[in-house]
Amino acid sequence: MNMKLENELYYSGDFSKKNLILFIPGTLLSPCIYKNVSIPKGYEPIFLSWHNAPGNHTVSGVANKIISLIKAHNCQHIILAGHSSGGFIALQTYFQLSDKNLVKGLVLCDTGCNTQGHANQKSREDLIAEWNEAALDNFISKCFTAPIDDLTKRELKAYGLQITAEMRVEPLMSQRDIDFTPIIKNISCPTMVVFGILDKVRKLEHSQQLVDGIPHAKLCILPAAGHTPMYEDAEGYSSALMQLCAEIENNC
Repeated sequence: MNMKLENELYYSGDFSKKNLILFIPGTLLSPCIYKNVSIPKGYEPIFLSWHNAPGNHTVSGVANKIISLIKAHNCQHIILAGHSSGGFIALQTYFQLSDKNLVKGLVLCDTGCNTQGHANQKSREDLIAEWNEAALDNFISKCFTAPIDDLTKRELKAYGLQITAEMRVEPLMSQRDIDFTPIIKNISCPTMVVFGILDKVRKLEHSQQLVDGIPHAKLCILPAAGHTPMYEDAEGYSSALMQLCAEIENNC
């Protein structure tokens, strides 16, 4: 992907289009995980790369960057599609936006309201001390239930090697201070919660908590996918995305 740098965020896509889907990958993950997703007709994909970008990498910090992009390009019709830590960022962006009507839909994939029960509960000091190439390889392997193609593996490896130990812990530590549980009842836009049942990082109960708390949210369980359904079951993820877009159009 040819990425542009604006407001301390890398992105690809055309912000001048009317209907936008902002894809927000999780920590350490390149937007290449979305490369096989089918984009609904009439929508323009904006692939965001935040973890290798300069500046603040906390959940709130990245949300502020996204909001600045939305305002700079006068976006009026967006879907926020967040994965893992990107799900936290999508939710934080929604709640920090002064005009929430700009967000027509949410896709929350293999994420949760908080980090309770999350697989990675190590201390900041331990995470920094153990961050190396082997740790990156281990992280990538946990994100997938089956071997990935060589090109994607190289892309993810090259991306992860750009992330310093300090950059690595910023979003993780900030997530531990967040609990969306009391406020997700205030989400008014259509929401699709996607979960890969073979996930080694998150549990189904985390997705169920989102569905139970967000009004009219729908749950899509993908039985052949793990933590990264948009790559492992691109067809299933694309179908969930198209269902959401159809619901948005029916509500217009």
